[in-house]
Amino acid sequence: MRYFILSDIHANLPALEAVLQDMRQEKGYHEGDDHVVVLGDMVGYAPFPNEVMDIVYKLPADRILGNHEIGVHHILNNTFQGISAHYNERATWALNWTANQLSEKNKTRIADLMSRKDYAASHRHMGRTILFAHSEPKNPSDMTTYIECKEGAKHYFFRHAQFAKTLAFVGHLHVPQAYFSSKETSGDIQGGVIEFRRYDKDLPLLMWGAKNRRDLEPLWECQQAEDSLPFEKQFALRERAQALFVVPSVGQPRDHLPYAGYAVFDTRKDEVFMRRVHYDVESTQKRMGSFSFPSELMDRLAAGR
Repeated sequence: MRYFILSDIHANLPALEAVLQDMRQEKGYHEGDDHVVVLGDMVGYAPFPNEVMDIVYKLPADRILGNHEIGVHHILNNTFQGISAHYNERATWALNWTANQLSEKNKTRIADLMSRKDYAASHRHMGRTILFAHSEPKNPSDMTTYIECKEGAKHYFFRHAQFAKTLAFVGHLHVPQAYFSSKETSGDIQGGVIEFRRYDKDLPLLMWGAKNRRDLEPLWECQQAEDSLPFEKQFALRERAQALFVVPSVGQPRDHLPYAGYAVFDTRKDEVFMRRVHYDVESTQKRMGSFSFPSELMDRLAAGR
């Protein structure tokens, strides 16, 4: 089986469509054999909440809560004031807009996720737990925490005995990362941000990716030379006792690469693939403009921030 892992779609339909096309055409996704996991934040920030949720709910998938589903739910129930400090002004604007746009069916879908407290999902394969959450594995209902570095990965995952034989996937930060411990060593871990590099014919080196974020330390590198081609970074897991992946965002990347992203875990090969694919940013921005979205929410998509 393969797990196709999508996170932080954020109501960006063109980005989701590009990911689904890549899954089917390039990775051979098949509904009868493969499984989709959606790590929350289907909504927020962009203008296609109903279209995105309707597509996601047609997929055979695990769907878990993100902080934006939680925010919309509280707005719909007039209880947002109690959690409003966790959302900045732009996020709050988008949550209010989304709450006013959602169909009754999608309001009910979010309410069902909330009533079931679907903060995480897990599967078992060959003696290993495969854990999925939006923010972090240790306390997946806490949406105020972000995994940004090795210390965060240790604190929220590697230092806890219950995760000794666990492969975990989270989202939330919108910056792809990978962390590992090995069977041979204990204590320290290897890992960091996945840095994507693009070479340009007119420049010695055009850097896109997390190296532009001074607060994050890049470790893994992935290179590509043509604008239309996807990025893919592959990780073999056979010698790893534990692994934690922060999955790239489908709909609002924040590593200065304006490409949609997702992950694939192939249980047969015991490999994880991080994929980044080009999508039509301008079509999302045009739709946002028609609804008078804040300019900063529109501009950040083209900058990947």
